[in-house]
Amino acid sequence: MAPVSGRVTLAGRPLADAVVTFQPVRAQGAETLNMTGSVGKTDADGRFDLRLIEPDKPGAAVGQHRVSISTASSDATNDAQLPTGERVPPAWRDGSQTFEVPPGGTAAANFDIP
Repeated sequence: MAPVSGRVTLAGRPLADAVVTFQPVRAQGAETLNMTGSVGKTDADGRFDLRLIEPDKPGAAVGQHRVSISTASSDATNDAQLPTGERVPPAWRDGSQTFEVPPGGTAAANFDIP
């Protein structure tokens, strides 16, 4: 585990209210993945701090992660309703972006979405 924070911009401007998700990638040859993902929400300046999903504590697993960023919101009471308000291009929502969390953590997990 290591502390991870950063900033998300969209077309050079801070991206507020986006959910940033880091999902650890299993190391080649490893039998199992022993960590859950981490998530954070951007503030008005696009800044976020990650928290491990389970157990709930600050940070992310050290190593390679798939990253997804989304601004979609949905009505939690209606599973049939599609999410609305998405402003992030598909290439940033599908988990194809990656980030390496260093052993000491980082405050520079910055993502500039064109």
